[in-house]
Formats: sequence, C-alpha cells, structure tokens
Amino acid sequence: MNSIFLGEDIDGDTLFNLPQSMIFEIVTKLKERVRFLTEHRALFNGSYKNNIEKTSSDIQSNDFNDNNVQQTVQETFTNQYTTLSNVAYLNEGQYDLSAYDSSINNIDIDEETVGSKQDTNDTEKENKVESKFSDVYILPDLPNKIRQLISTQEIKHFRNHTNSRRLLLDVIFADVTEKYSLLYPNAKQYKSIATAILKELNITNSDRASSEWIEGLKGKFKGERRLLQEISEQVQKMKQKQKHGNVIGRPLKQNVNEVAARREVCANYLYNGEMT
Repeated sequence: MNSIFLGEDIDGDTLFNLPQSMIFEIVTKLKERVRFLTEHRALFNGSYKNNIEKTSSDIQSNDFNDNNVQQTVQETFTNQYTTLSNVAYLNEGQYDLSAYDSSINNIDIDEETVGSKQDTNDTEKENKVESKFSDVYILPDLPNKIRQLISTQEIKHFRNHTNSRRLLLDVIFADVTEKYSLLYPNAKQYKSIATAILKELNITNSDRASSEWIEGLKGKFKGERRLLQEISEQVQKMKQKQKHGNVIGRPLKQNVNEVAARREVCANYLYNGEMT
C-alpha cells in the first residue's frame, strides 16, 4: 500500500490469510453504507423521487460490481500465492528474497528520507528563529491606548503595577513568542527588548531604568511559562533539564539539621540545702 503511515498498513500474512468470505462481508457493508448515504443526500436535496429509477439501476450495477470485486480479490490472492511459490530455493536451504528485499529497502529509504527531511526542517527552523532576532529589537504595533499615552508623554502610567505596563508587557511577550518562538530569552535579548521600550517611551537609557524593565520582562516570561508547563514541549524540556541539574551554576546548598546528643549522666541539684 502506498500509505504514508506505514505502521497502519496491513501486513502480508494477514492479507494472504484473509478468507474470501470476510472480504465479501466487508465489501457488502461498505456498499450498503454508500447506498444509504446516496439516498439520504438525494432525499434532502429534493431529488429523491427523480432518482428512484437511477438508484434501482445502481443497485443492479452494484450487484454486478460485487461479483467483479469477488473475482478481482480471488485473482489477487491467486497471483500473490503464485508469486510466493515462485521463490527459488537456493543452495544451503536459503530463499532468493531479492524482490522482497528491494521493496523493503524502498520502505526503509522512504522512512529515512522522511526522517532526514523532518530533522533538516527542524534544524532550519531553529536556525531561522535564532537568526531573526537581531541585536536591535523593534517593538510591534502597540494598542491605541498605549500609543495615546506615549504621544501625550504620560510616562507615569508605565510605572510598576500599572495596567498600561502590564498591557505593554503582554504585547511584547506575544510578539516574541509568536514571531521568534522564544520562551527563554538570554541576557542580551532582554537587554535589547528593554532598550527598545525605553526608546519608545522616550526615556533616558540608564542602567537603573533598563534594569527595571529587564526585571519586569523576566517576571512576565516566568509567569507565562508557569502556565505553559503542561502544554509546551520547550518548557517541559527545560524543566526536566533543570530537574537533573544539567545547568551551569552553583549547586543548591544542602541543609543538614544536627541534633544534640542526649545527656545520659544525671546532674545533681541543690534543693533547700540538700543534694538531690
């Protein structure tokens, strides 16, 4: 079968051993189902009465086609059995399976070709994503509310814990993740995004201002990644990597709780001038 999903193809043994009665039963059920759908479609299209004669003629032709299908299936099994019986028995009790090897090799080649193409596409996609994000980040189209605040220089609305600031971070997160498929920006990329924000807001690019926006961006990406832990493959891989400690940095400090040894020697105390 020329199917892309090779795992769902019927194997040769099952096809060869499938009895003719089962083939006839399958074809009969499919024929009745197709006939029902045809009459149902004609009925709701208002042409059922006009197609009664055509349907009856189709029934007769279908009966004739059933006989042809049975004959074709029988010829197929006969030809397959003849092909299997014509395999030459060579010396040392081995069969000549060159014909079957060629077909199997073709299947292997197709699987390798599909796999190599998929790997190539994934690699090209990753390279393409990385090459798109340049050193100079350009902000996407901003909502009207944000543009109005920028045009009137009302920068106070972009301070911490404000709706305008959250809206701006939402727009940037959507742009970076959709356009660049980037959920884990590095320090250089965070710096580039913060620089673009300060430039758009007409704020002096100082270390303090840049650090505030970088921290805001990190918090935004971290919060969104927490929501994508169950559905994002990239987040799951990074989480698994951090779980096994395959990251650069100092390992976590292990807190060892030490318990003082129990005092076994009884102490003597003075009680009303007497030793106890």
